[in-house]
Amino acid sequence: MQKHFLEVISKQYGFKGLTYSPAPRQYVAETYILESSERQKYFCKIIQKPLWIPKIIDSLPVLDSIHKQGFEKINYPIKTLRDEFYFMHDNSLIVIFNYIDAKQSYDFDYKILGKMIGEIHSLTPKIKVKIPSESFSFKDKEIFERQFLGTLAGNSNDEVIQLLKNLLLKYEVEIKRHYAALQKIITECKNNDFPLVITHGDAGGNVLVKSPTDLYIIDWDEILLASAERDLWVNDSNNDFMEGYRSVFPDYQTNLLARRFCICNQYFYYLMYYLADILSDAPSEYRKTKLKELEGYFEGWIRPYIDSIH
Repeated sequence: MQKHFLEVISKQYGFKGLTYSPAPRQYVAETYILESSERQKYFCKIIQKPLWIPKIIDSLPVLDSIHKQGFEKINYPIKTLRDEFYFMHDNSLIVIFNYIDAKQSYDFDYKILGKMIGEIHSLTPKIKVKIPSESFSFKDKEIFERQFLGTLAGNSNDEVIQLLKNLLLKYEVEIKRHYAALQKIITECKNNDFPLVITHGDAGGNVLVKSPTDLYIIDWDEILLASAERDLWVNDSNNDFMEGYRSVFPDYQTNLLARRFCICNQYFYYLMYYLADILSDAPSEYRKTKLKELEGYFEGWIRPYIDSIH
């Protein structure tokens, strides 16, 4: 963290004697653990990705409201001296959260996680602040098509973009197949009135664990009022997880159309974010790292899910 960031944060929040240590870097943000001279710890996120900043800003009041409803097992934003949930500095979004003394892990009781997600969904009628809502469309369609089709059609002298083009050519047929499926699913969704609940979008991948039954859901970067399947599709074949969820919603049955939309939509959002990093003006080594990650993504965890939509 640059020294002036620490000085600006101290001024915005009234923290005294502030020091910092790096936290594990996230995809969306640079993260730090802050500690004041009173030994109070906080978690700091600095976000410089333009595609994410508006989504995070919109999510913060909702996250605060969930916490005020008594749901303690989350991270929540700390307000500035100006009573704001964030501030901007040098085109960066800076948000301070409560600090949770626990480690990120996948080693936990999935029944507990399922129940927690059900409890959050059940809070939906009680949250009175504006909640961004799923439109059942691909909102960044033009950006993605410019990234994908533009790269395929272009002839750049940039080594990384040349490598990206080769990778996209390798998967061009299946990407276009999935994209056509997304358009069809979106059309089908327009004729459905899905029940909507507050969703995290990637809760299972963002869990801090104090013990297998003491969990915290973090990184609420893109809260949406959406179908429950947005939070369930990754784990809906896990019996323990679904037992936990049905302890809150005993009559829940999977809406297969909503599930297909959530899988396909997520596939293209992840792809779009990878492309944004690789096509950016970031250092070449960083872009090569993201290119390697994209190659792994095509053959990785999401592949059986995206193949299942057809």
